[in-house]
Amino acid sequence: MRHKLLQEAATAGSSLRYESALRVMCDSGSRVSEACGVTMENWWRGSRFGTAIDSPSKGSGDVPVKVLSLSKDTAKALRTYVDTERRRLDPEGRGLEEFELLGRRGDLPHSTPIFLTRNRTQLSPEQFRNQFFNPLARRAGFDISPHGTRHNFVSLALDEIDLVADTPARRQMLREELVSLLAWAQGDRMLKVYDRRSKGRRILEVIERVREKQDSAPVARVGSTELAADAQPSVISKIMGRPT
Repeated sequence: MRHKLLQEAATAGSSLRYESALRVMCDSGSRVSEACGVTMENWWRGSRFGTAIDSPSKGSGDVPVKVLSLSKDTAKALRTYVDTERRRLDPEGRGLEEFELLGRRGDLPHSTPIFLTRNRTQLSPEQFRNQFFNPLARRAGFDISPHGTRHNFVSLALDEIDLVADTPARRQMLREELVSLLAWAQGDRMLKVYDRRSKGRRILEVIERVREKQDSAPVARVGSTELAADAQPSVISKIMGRPT
């Protein structure tokens, strides 16, 4: 999903502001409100304008309680945005060098947003959604809201944990770290929700592979009944929940 959305944004010639905000969401699994609301101070405190942003979460007000982890490419895109598009909109014409100086002095304003609109105000979730994301997703073939990038991130993360965890204890540890990363107040409940979605998705993928085999398998005639030559009725019946 991430690659296809970014590819479509590049094809459409989207602004670096929108592309960078999208990258933050896809990289970190953040909510659209969190991505649009990050400040220069959040980014400086997270990693000195590197690959992490300190961020508030749902219910925490302006207090940073989690970290948005970024890829090196996304950090580079953000730095480029701050030095080009954003500099032209900044009331004082500041770029990365000026903000670094303020950060080292401890004078970086708390409320200076990373993402600015043409009116020099903070990019709102509604603007991001209506002016950029919804049209982009439709063109890319996705019927999703911005929150769909978060669902995609969490689902893939849980699948990866299941693949790399070699013991139940390591699996539990990684799942707890994911809960902490996302700052879920009800981590156990949210994990159960995604576990159910993952199980449903996996069985649908299995069934789809069965259908592909049904379509491609050679057919042998047994009396008046057509039967795929390599079909295994007992296995298929178990998948479909029917007795053999």
